[in-house]
Amino acid sequence: MKKLTIKRVILLACIICGMQTIQAECYLLNDAGSYEIQNGWSKKFDKTFTIATPGPGNRLTFNFSKNSIGVGGVTVIATYQDNTSETLLSKGTSSSYDIPLNNKILSQLLFKADGNTLPTLSKTISNVKVTQAKLITSSSPQLVFNTLKVEQEQEKTTTITYSNVGNATLQLNANTSGYFSITQGGTQGATCSATQTVKIKYAPLLAGTHTAVLNVSDGVSSVAVPLEGSCIKYVQTIDWHISSMLSSKTEHTDIAVASSGLPLEYVSSNPDVVAVENGVLKAKSAGEATITATQLGTYYWEAVSSTKTITVVDKEVQTITWEQDLFRLTENSSPVTLTAVASSGLPVHYESTNTAVVSVSGNILTVVGLGTASVIAYQDGDNTYCATTAMKAVRVRQVTSECDEFALYSTEALRVMTTASQKVDQTLDLTAPADKMSFTVKRDGWATGYVYVYEVDANNNETEIYSAYVGNPSPLDGSLTFENIQISLAAQKIRFKSSGTLWKDITSVYVTQASYLTTSVPNIIFNQTVVGELVTASVTFNYSNLNDEIQLTHNNPKFTLNKDYFGNGCGDFGSTSLNITYSSDVVATDKDTIALICAGVTKLFIPMEAVCGKKSQTITWNQNLENLIVGQQVALTATATSGLPVNYSVNDSSLATIEDGILRVLAAGDVTITASQDGNANYNAASSVLQTVIFGAAINFVVDGDTTINDNVFYTTVTIKPGKTLTIALSGNLTTNQMTFEVMNGIIGALDWEGTINAQNWTFHKIITNEDVYHHLSLPFDYPVRDIQSNVPAERWRYGIDWLVREYDGSIRAEKGANQGAWTKMSIDSTLRSGRAYLIGVSEDVDLSFVSTSVNKIMPVTVKPHPSARSVNAGWNYISTGNWNEFQGSVKLSNNENLNYVYLSNDNARTYTAYEMSEVCISPFTGMFVQIPDTVNGISFEQQQQKAMAPKVKLGGQTCKVKVSLENTTCGTDVAALIVNDDETTDYRINHDLAKMLSLSTRPQIYSLGAETKLAYNALPFDAAKNVVLGCYFPENGSYTIKQVSLSGDILSLELTDTQTGIITDLLANEYTFEAAQGTNEGRFVISVNKNANISTAVSQSKISGVSFCSENGKLVVSGLPTGAEYVLFDVVGRVLEKGVSESDVLLFHPEMRGVYAVRVVVDGVAEVLKTIF
Repeated sequence: MKKLTIKRVILLACIICGMQTIQAECYLLNDAGSYEIQNGWSKKFDKTFTIATPGPGNRLTFNFSKNSIGVGGVTVIATYQDNTSETLLSKGTSSSYDIPLNNKILSQLLFKADGNTLPTLSKTISNVKVTQAKLITSSSPQLVFNTLKVEQEQEKTTTITYSNVGNATLQLNANTSGYFSITQGGTQGATCSATQTVKIKYAPLLAGTHTAVLNVSDGVSSVAVPLEGSCIKYVQTIDWHISSMLSSKTEHTDIAVASSGLPLEYVSSNPDVVAVENGVLKAKSAGEATITATQLGTYYWEAVSSTKTITVVDKEVQTITWEQDLFRLTENSSPVTLTAVASSGLPVHYESTNTAVVSVSGNILTVVGLGTASVIAYQDGDNTYCATTAMKAVRVRQVTSECDEFALYSTEALRVMTTASQKVDQTLDLTAPADKMSFTVKRDGWATGYVYVYEVDANNNETEIYSAYVGNPSPLDGSLTFENIQISLAAQKIRFKSSGTLWKDITSVYVTQASYLTTSVPNIIFNQTVVGELVTASVTFNYSNLNDEIQLTHNNPKFTLNKDYFGNGCGDFGSTSLNITYSSDVVATDKDTIALICAGVTKLFIPMEAVCGKKSQTITWNQNLENLIVGQQVALTATATSGLPVNYSVNDSSLATIEDGILRVLAAGDVTITASQDGNANYNAASSVLQTVIFGAAINFVVDGDTTINDNVFYTTVTIKPGKTLTIALSGNLTTNQMTFEVMNGIIGALDWEGTINAQNWTFHKIITNEDVYHHLSLPFDYPVRDIQSNVPAERWRYGIDWLVREYDGSIRAEKGANQGAWTKMSIDSTLRSGRAYLIGVSEDVDLSFVSTSVNKIMPVTVKPHPSARSVNAGWNYISTGNWNEFQGSVKLSNNENLNYVYLSNDNARTYTAYEMSEVCISPFTGMFVQIPDTVNGISFEQQQQKAMAPKVKLGGQTCKVKVSLENTTCGTDVAALIVNDDETTDYRINHDLAKMLSLSTRPQIYSLGAETKLAYNALPFDAAKNVVLGCYFPENGSYTIKQVSLSGDILSLELTDTQTGIITDLLANEYTFEAAQGTNEGRFVISVNKNANISTAVSQSKISGVSFCSENGKLVVSGLPTGAEYVLFDVVGRVLEKGVSESDVLLFHPEMRGVYAVRVVVDGVAEVLKTIF
């Protein structure tokens, strides 16, 4: 083998290199065949060649032949790719042709014969060839990019077409900015025909106009594509936060912000009014200033400035806060109370811009019709605050109309991009549960790639829900709209992202609000409920965008819902918990259904079921039954939690019985008591509870001496003996089976009752021993007459059954007068009433017991006025005090006067004694007569601890009251009284005068004779008191005495004249004793009350010569008396202090107290009364 020299090596390398760069000839058409195009006289054959792959043609060569006698030649027509045609050759006759094609894109060649030939001759073409042009072209003569913002980018594409080229390269020339780059396309190898897509990216980093050239060349052919792009900065804006009206002497830091977030510089046109210093705006004084805010920009942001005119006032600026949503009203919405609040606290006023939709009166908005309106809230300001306004949009829709609310409504252009230097996503918040979304994408005409849609949940987890290709071949700089994109209810936000080149603007993002009503459970089951137990279940409803509030209905009342409705209609959404309670008082299986109704349409059903079984119960019995004694009764207090009655039983019925829950102790001993409850249809039986106790012997308590109970005691029986008093103190509590009061001859046991008495029975035990008379009867409880008759043997009825019990009818006396049958019989069907008095008539000794299970602690006493033509017969009532204890006090009448007088009867109702209420102590349940004025319809007894002062009739002037008695040593005493005052009259006046009730007995009786009747108390003026006739009843022959027994007031003398003997006696000094025959005598005695003159000096001079009475040196002195003169010394109330016969001419007295004193002296049968003041 020969060695290769260096020259040979170099030559070989050159040959190899030449082989790589030289492209063999390329043909669009290369047909070596021969084709006859004419044969004979008129037989012509067109020859068409179709270019399989149209391309730029360089040259057409072919051969043409015809016989010698032929006429004419060949015509060649070229058709190009753009459907244009061109005749390349017309009537050619040469043998060969070489025709240039000028790089046009050839698609077809047509060869045609022209002229005529002989029938025996022909024309032929052969060896037809079309060489391919050497050519590089671009589909875009120039690439001009959109105007971009800094750091945005865009790609544009051009198609490079290669024809009959060698190895071709791409490069960017004059790319001084470096912002252009080839992102797709590269070296193209030698080829006859090829195309290549070339992408150029323009990614400017600075603003300006930028150029470059894309060169494609194989060393022979080339093409240059100019590139041009422009870049601008982002536009920033200034948003003013400061109000256009400020109060003077205030400072503000929140002035304005640039959308770029870059700092602002401020200049004030009037710094004396408004100045900005170190970022703080200071409103200094009243006036106006324009503030200019400037941001100078960066390579990225354009500079920007903005102005705001601010008015500074000496008033304070107020704002209105108004958070109501008025955009979801319906035609049947109730009036709405508007709630805008001014920061000043001043009242806010309202105005509707469309009163056909809503009207406003005061702060009440009323729906008028369908449509939209605005409501303006305004505050006009005052001397302190500036005026201000706020506005709310209002919409009123039909209730039945479908809701068209949006969860998101955005028309802002939101740019997304992904570049080498920047990635921008856009996130929008959903304001309500979402349903379907639509959006529009606007993009740079050269942008490529996708837009992606993500939904973001509450935990910021994002899920892709949609993607769309938005690059070429989409319309250049056009827009694409995507609709009906489903969004889940979990979505809280929507996020847009992109891929590919350049920017995409997301606009018109509409997300409809989802409409739904769902429940957390399909049905509600109450398990293991029992009778009487309240159980609760809950269900949660989720709702959104329903066209009316949701109403809840159900039927079974055992199920209770804690709300009747929720939601407010369109646009409203949320969740609400519904609490359902169930309770049944019987064992049952109950079912019901909750219907959720919206605008009359049932949207949801929730079935409910509850099974209620028997409830367990327990017995609680904490009662202490120790220390019970025979006769004691106790209400057993065991309770069952079911509320059912507890049953009781004892193991020994000889020791105790239980009836209706009352334990009665019968005998001493041990006993076990069982409390049980057997249950019923709704409750299971309870476990029994037992108590074993020991009963003690009976205790019978007899009150035979005054006794006081201060604590809790039980006695089997309590008996209060006549005349004895049992006191129940306020702290006392007496329990007994039997409370008995014994009454003997009108004397009764008394009860001072302040504490508590629990008695099963009250017995009023009256023993009657005086026969053949009526006896007084008054009870502390109501009692049937029938029961009295059944207890009194018929043979002991004094006047027959009809007259066993009598009552006093004052109306009969008022009509007919005294002793005219006012005592009436009581029928067997009538009832004795507590607080009233009666008579009972028996013929033998009777032991009566009146029993009741209840009494009145305070017994009402009723009276009737019984008007009469004669006052003396009006107003008589027979009553008792209604007191359990002795009564000593005042009796108040309904006309606010005190009752002055009372008649008391002895037990046999034969003796009546008149008393002043102030001086009497009345035994309990004592019958008494009272006379009341016709203006009185009520009476009350006011018990007093001490004896009351004498009640007075209110009179003017001097009053004298004197009482005289008629006495017999064997028959007794009676008293009559005179009340003398010049304000009195001689007429009978109730409660001033008191008529005499004559006793049916052997007791003496005395009275005065008035104008109408006999008087026990006679009220009269002084003139009439000088001649008062007395009447007397003498029960037997014998000696009687009349004397003065009481005196009050100032009188000179009280002279009693015996008209039968002519004897005159001054009762102030002496008593008068006389003889009288049995019977009544009216007129024998006359009494005269002589009024004393006013004492004006301390010395009283007697008419008896030389006698005087005075106060001297701490003594009372009577001087000038002859020896043997009689004297009597009285005090002011008529009491005799001293009396005797003088032994010298001077008498000395030593009184114990100051006051008026009188001395009566008798000298030689002449009586004189002298008075003085000590």
